Amino acid sequence: MAELSPAAQAVVQAFNARLNWLEDGVLGPPYRAIAAALLAAADDTHAIAAELEDAA
Repeated sequence: MAELSPAAQAVVQAFNARLNWLEDGVLGPPYRAIAAALLAAADDTHAIAAELEDAA
């Protein structure tokens, strides 16, 4: 995995855990998808997270 901050590593690890991926390293498109989702949600993070948890 590239040198990431602890916060970024936590996001990637949470993403991988939900997909039951065994490796910590995701490359290219998944990184960009995570980044795009975080940027889109930045203003309403807590409300969006709660809504997604309720919908799951």
